[in-house]
Amino acid sequence: MRFYNQLQIIGIIIVIILYFILPEKTPLVYENFTSTSDSIYKVIYPEPAEIEKVITSESYFKLFKELDFQVRDCPPVKSYCQKKYSRLSGSPTTDEQSKFTIFYQDIIENIPQQYRHHLLKPIIKIAKTYGIENKFPHTHSDIIFLDEMFFQRILSYQKGNIKMYLSDASTIIHEITHLLQREQPQKYDALYNSWKFQSLSYQHLNCNFPHHIIQRIRLNPDELPHYRFWVWDNKILPLVLYESSKAKNVNDVVYIGVRWDKPHDKIKAETDYLDRFSDYQDYFGITNNHYHPLEIQAEYQAVKFLEFIDQSISLKSPGYLQYKKFLI
Repeated sequence: MRFYNQLQIIGIIIVIILYFILPEKTPLVYENFTSTSDSIYKVIYPEPAEIEKVITSESYFKLFKELDFQVRDCPPVKSYCQKKYSRLSGSPTTDEQSKFTIFYQDIIENIPQQYRHHLLKPIIKIAKTYGIENKFPHTHSDIIFLDEMFFQRILSYQKGNIKMYLSDASTIIHEITHLLQREQPQKYDALYNSWKFQSLSYQHLNCNFPHHIIQRIRLNPDELPHYRFWVWDNKILPLVLYESSKAKNVNDVVYIGVRWDKPHDKIKAETDYLDRFSDYQDYFGITNNHYHPLEIQAEYQAVKFLEFIDQSISLKSPGYLQYKKFLI
């Protein structure tokens, strides 16, 4: 018995020594916090290896057309562009992580508890980019990528000052929506169908549509992995196209609508600017990012968040009212 007690004492001493000597290992840097509800929300800042794997995903770059390379200032070589994206992405600094965590907590606390599962995820991953995708916020897989300019702005953020950062806050809600869409595509397809959208595969479009239009369709990582197109009310196919073959920027685009008709299974198409389709415009009530149901929903989620901050902000369009029914 005495020998056993001695072994116990020696074991305790060894544990104490190891606790103070060995470094702590944390494969992921994260901040978690408790909102006013009992739910725990967590922000994870992935390690560089995970960021590189996601930002250089083959599933994205294999879809690039010549113009997709051109507007991203890459030669038409997939591996070159992948290396560029790898080089221009990484983790936020410690100060940026700390500020973002405070900022995100304020976003959560301004959303009533009964709406949080619609607008938020229990865990979000945040990474940093340096000028790619025209500095636009975007998502790949389960990571939100934000440009360095975003982090520079929130470095001056102070707790409770969300009204001064509404644009940045609504951007986060928009991007979280794209993560939710990837996780629950069937759930959101039901919403899009209620808006009178029916989906088309990229393969169908590529086989049955004019080549000069296909080549000008802008690729958006937020639309992956289910790369689909949508016809509204069996009348209009909304698209975002590079404005010309000389486009130099991801934002050099036009929103167009294709008049949809399929007599004898042959597609006849007539295009026009999307804002000239008054029935489409009146139904959705927005004039930006309205070329795709995934983007329309993300815009609506951002509007809903803004309503919680400022009740004078609202939409009354049929599409938005149908979306609000979806939240009940």
